[in-house]
Amino acid sequence: MVNLNNNGYDGIVIAINPSVPEDEKLIQNIKEMVTEASAYLFHATKRRVYFRNVHILIPMTWKSKSDYLMPKQESYDQVSEFCTAETHNTEAPNLQNKMCNHRSTWDVIMKSDDFQNAHPMTEVNPPPHPTFSLLKSKQRVVCLVLDKSGSMDSEDRLFRMNQAAELYLIQIIEKGSLVGMVTFDSSAIIQNYLTKITDENTYQIITANLPQVANGGTSICSGLKLGFQAIIQSNQSTSGSEIILLTDGEDDKISSCFAEVKQSEVIIHTIALGPSAAKELETLSNMTGGHRFFANKDINGLTDAFSRISSRSGSITQQAIQLESKALSITGRKWVNGTVPVDSTIGNDTFFVVTWTIQKPEILLKDPKGKKYKTSDFKEDKLNIRSARLRIPGIAEMLTVTMTSRARSPTTPPVIATAHMSQDTAHYPSPMIVYAQVSQGFLPVLGVNVTAVIETEDGHQGILELWDNGAGKIILNPPRSELKDDMVEAELEDFSRLTSGGSFTVSGAPPVTDHTHVFPPSKITDLEAKFQDDHIQLSWTAPGNVLDEGKAKSYIIRISKYLLDLQENFDNATLVNISSLIPKEAGSIENFEFKQELFKIENGTQLYIAIQAINEANLTSEISNIAQANKLIPPQESSVPALSTKISAISFAIWGFAVILSIF
Repeated sequence: MVNLNNNGYDGIVIAINPSVPEDEKLIQNIKEMVTEASAYLFHATKRRVYFRNVHILIPMTWKSKSDYLMPKQESYDQVSEFCTAETHNTEAPNLQNKMCNHRSTWDVIMKSDDFQNAHPMTEVNPPPHPTFSLLKSKQRVVCLVLDKSGSMDSEDRLFRMNQAAELYLIQIIEKGSLVGMVTFDSSAIIQNYLTKITDENTYQIITANLPQVANGGTSICSGLKLGFQAIIQSNQSTSGSEIILLTDGEDDKISSCFAEVKQSEVIIHTIALGPSAAKELETLSNMTGGHRFFANKDINGLTDAFSRISSRSGSITQQAIQLESKALSITGRKWVNGTVPVDSTIGNDTFFVVTWTIQKPEILLKDPKGKKYKTSDFKEDKLNIRSARLRIPGIAEMLTVTMTSRARSPTTPPVIATAHMSQDTAHYPSPMIVYAQVSQGFLPVLGVNVTAVIETEDGHQGILELWDNGAGKIILNPPRSELKDDMVEAELEDFSRLTSGGSFTVSGAPPVTDHTHVFPPSKITDLEAKFQDDHIQLSWTAPGNVLDEGKAKSYIIRISKYLLDLQENFDNATLVNISSLIPKEAGSIENFEFKQELFKIENGTQLYIAIQAINEANLTSEISNIAQANKLIPPQESSVPALSTKISAISFAIWGFAVILSIF
């Protein structure tokens, strides 16, 4: 976690990809680059911030050295100073003005959280050089700390925990990892010291000790302390090791071990099972840099949480990728069918699990070549945790099942999906934003259908479509000419991915409310304007009635010859007649054309237009980005008398392009 303390940034991590060949010069070059960048940052921010502590994460593929420490969590342009209100061009048609409401870079920086209380350093010039730590990824160390208190007996929680833990050990955790297990109720027991996962026999040593009976109270600190012991007594350090803590109970004494947790430097991932889990679990994950998750009544929430806790070594080709996860309610002898595509970037070590709550179902799987896998092909666990699994070795294709898989080739990065929230906590009505990123290696995958499922504590699920429709997209210059050598796009076949975005907390929310009276339509960020003869054509992406859902009631469009009129006095700018404009559904492209008759139009005329949306409760959105329409009349060609001397014309063309990363 990157923090700003006394003008210095701590916790910066620079990771070297495992595919990079070992080169000592690279480390030295990184140090020199960051040191130089720190000095530039210090002067550009008027002596307010610099880089204090920087961690360089060395891949496991490099040789070990004595100065490499164990990690926990772990091109700049030359800038002499950022533009201020005095030097910023508010009328330039650039991304800065469009996305930041025509504010200068320095104005945006000064309003950020980091700079609210960052005062210039007067006693130091230049800033101190950064301190570098070289961290090398070691063997992964994970200890499961699992709740088996009496409350785990309700709603099949113990069974669901065991099912998810077994899947994690079989398929999610990387081979070669050291895994231990502690169970706790009012006291704790070390079930397994660290065991190296090498094959099916080794993980069965751990799964054999999964708890079968739930009773007793809840003492989370007892479980954590024995988790530390299980790691230390296996000759491993708690620093950089991981604990996966799963509990459904409340514990008012959990804060008593916060100091010991912090001193251990362990990473704690927390999974809150059900609405009664201790709220302090969030503090544990936040203070140690771990993930935090919430799971409710079905197995999917637990499975998805465990699947997200993968290695952070950077070698994504070794990570299990979750393709599908569904919970189905089946009555009688009803069949449930489905198809999951396995694209060309994955298909190695394909694996799937079927779990149930009462009676083992009949299972029939079929691959594209017609081969069938029946119930007898699934291996059922001997622990009676109602789970059966099937592994397809080698390269798989399309299967009609829910599954996980791994990268097909170490040289071709798989398509992966990640998700996170804009923040961990919020107070109603502050909105929370869901972000998802789909990529292959360092390249974004565009045009993907992405759906977020948000589950509340009482089990209610909300469905939210995440958009990748190009809203807000900027084209700075004409595109490059289309040459095969310059091709930067490639099409992908159908694929499916699933990921967990963790948990978040919203306080002060009423049980039921009409959000129309609370949230206005979202801000329009991609308004564009251009002259077409004596008319002005506008286009933008429609917002919703509530943020970006539904349909706005109406629009307000205003125009002026002066940018400041719309920036500082929008309500008094000239109103455009939009009586014929009927808003469309959110996400649709709006097109509107009108004839401008108030201002004299001549060659070089510039007009500025902005827009607001209104919802059914008469709440108005923020003012949109300010679009600029320019009237340019090309000069008429004049007749030139023929000359006996041939004149050659040489045309120069300068092409630019912008690479735009789309984030849902």
